[in-house]
Parts: sequence; C-alpha cells; structure tokens
Amino acid sequence: MQPMADGMKHDVDPITHFSRGAADGPSSSASAARTAVNEHPRQFESFQPIFVVGCPRSGTTLLSVILDRHSEVAVPPETHFAEAVIPAASGENALLADGADASLGAVKTLIRETPLNDLGLDPRAVWARLRERPVTPARLLRSVLQEYASLRKKPKVAEKTPGHELHLDQILAWCPRARFVWIVRDGRAVVESQRRMHWIAQPVWQLSLHWRRSAIQTLRFEAKHPGRIYRIRYEEMVRDPRRALEPMHKFLGIDLEAQQLRPCHSSRVIPVHENGWKLRATQAIDARRLEAWRDGTSRTQLLVMNCVMGRYLRHFDYPDATMREFGFLGVALGATMDLALRVLFLPPVYRAVRGGYRATKRLAEAAQRFVKHPVQYAALLAALGHGG
Repeated sequence: MQPMADGMKHDVDPITHFSRGAADGPSSSASAARTAVNEHPRQFESFQPIFVVGCPRSGTTLLSVILDRHSEVAVPPETHFAEAVIPAASGENALLADGADASLGAVKTLIRETPLNDLGLDPRAVWARLRERPVTPARLLRSVLQEYASLRKKPKVAEKTPGHELHLDQILAWCPRARFVWIVRDGRAVVESQRRMHWIAQPVWQLSLHWRRSAIQTLRFEAKHPGRIYRIRYEEMVRDPRRALEPMHKFLGIDLEAQQLRPCHSSRVIPVHENGWKLRATQAIDARRLEAWRDGTSRTQLLVMNCVMGRYLRHFDYPDATMREFGFLGVALGATMDLALRVLFLPPVYRAVRGGYRATKRLAEAAQRFVKHPVQYAALLAALGHGG
C-alpha cells in the first residue's frame, strides 16, 4: 500500500500520470452522470461531503489534519476511491456488477484489499447501508464516508486523496452537493518533495508533467463550476494560517476553531504505516522551509521544471518562473515546450497519444518476456502454427 498512499505508483506511465481514465474529455464525466441519475435525488439532500484535492506533496495532508481537528469534521485516511476502490469493486461478482446486491463477503473483501482498510470501518455497518438496493459508485462512496463520520461521531466528512483532482467531474456526479478545496503549491517544491520519496523513481520532467496536468484539470473544473471549489495556496497557509484558513472555512459553512491550529502528536488522517513521511503535518507549522526546495535543485533541473510548468507557475504568480535567466536559447526552448504541451493536453490529442503509448508499452513488455523465455515462446508459436 505504501506507494499508493501518496498518490503515486512505481509503474506510472509518463503520459497518463497516476490515473486511469481521467482527462478523457466528456466521456468519463458523462458516464458518471448516467450512473448518478439512477440514484434517487432525495438520497443526496443531506449528504454534503468535502473533498480536499491537490497534486501529491502539495500540502493536502497538512490541510486535512487541520480540518480533522475541527469539532464537526471527520477526515479519513486516503481512500483512493476513484483509482483503487472502483476498479476493485467492478469485477465479475463484485459489488458494482450489473444488478448485483451487496453481499457481506464482497464488502469485507473490498475493504480488506483496498486502501479502505486504513479507515477502520466495520464491514457489517457498511453492508447495512448498501444492502437495500443494487450498489452504484455513488452509493458506495456515500456509504463509506457516512459510516466513517458516524464512527467518529461527527456530522461532516471530508475526503482527501491526491490524484482525485483528475476525477472531479466524476466525483461531482456521484456527490452533487459536494464542496471541493484545492490546495496549490509551487510545482518546483512539489517535484523536489516527490523526489525525496524513495518509491518515486520518475525523472524531473515526468514529475513536472504530473503537476502541470493536475493544474490544468483543476483549473478546467474551477472554470466550469464557479463557486463549487475553493483554491488555497500552501505558501499562504504556512505563512499566516489563520488569515488563509478563515475564508476557506467560511466557504465550507463552518468556523475556524482554536484547536485546529495547535500541533498534536498524531492524527487519524495519517495511518501508522505512513508516519514516516507524513507525521510532520501534525507538528507546528514552520514557514522557514518554504524555499528549501531551491537548495536541492540544480540549474538543469530548474530549466526542465520552468520549461514544463512555467506557464502555470506564472498563472499562480510564483516567482522566478520564466526562462529569461537561461538566455535566448532558454526562452526559445521554453516557448517551444509550452506550445507542444498545450497541443498534447487537447483532449483528442491526449487520448490518441495515450493510446499509442500504452500499445507501445504492451509490445515492449511482450518483447521483454520473449527475450527472457525464448524457448517457451518458440514452442508456443510452433504449437499454434501446427494447430493451424
């Protein structure tokens, strides 16, 4: 579970980032909307979850720990609902099989074999919320979050999973009254923080591409649904927590409470097995390390970061995000790269490139298997030829 716990995986491909099906254009959100239509509207009236989103290592854990200290808000460990729970629940005879009713065994298996295991839920309680009608993604998500809030004896629930910003339209279709909080951090600090995680092996250009894609997807959602998502900057939250957090709490319809800004020794947002890289989020907020990313970043790495992320770093008013310091060639390279990436992230182009990349990857994997086991493959091909 460790790599999944922070929104990144070892086998992430450089084109598709860490999601399956996100940014596919209208099709994914339309599918989610069709699923949500099957739910009775009254079932959504009192369910108003909060979703904290942002690129991995953007400060989502710190913000979630602060929210969880509120007397009315329960924040579970990361659920990875869109990218881990839904695929696990969608197989044959699983919870989301067409027309299937929930079975206690299926619920137990789903919780045991996905990140939901970190929430400490009683499978029988979740099953009791699901067993009346066929299970849909919306009912499953609502049942899990409501049961967690009930377990914590709090009236509100907020969910945080880095990577969910790539599934915002789908989550909104599942939870039409949801509110979203998007935390933004300087992409160069994000990349440098990700590079320190021992399970993340991607190069700087790929991590920079991840941040850019995260920004694009969330900005599109923000423009499409004004008033539904609140943007907070990590740097402002760290420098002056009260000033940054009070407007966000007002957006959520709650007041900032004094205990939320007091450090603690642990948090139920962070499972024990994640303490090694997340426990700092429970300690006193320290603004002195905001620029520490510069110490570990070489000039070449900065060139790559500004090339890939520069347009959106400047959009969020982060300093030193141009290519001017790299001279005429740097400016030309940055402009060329930005234009290429703008074309790449057009939905039809992106789908075509992603499909080609995955097909090439499958062929390469097949070739590697053949090189490792040539005798077995030769025998298989001979048998197929003889059978023909």
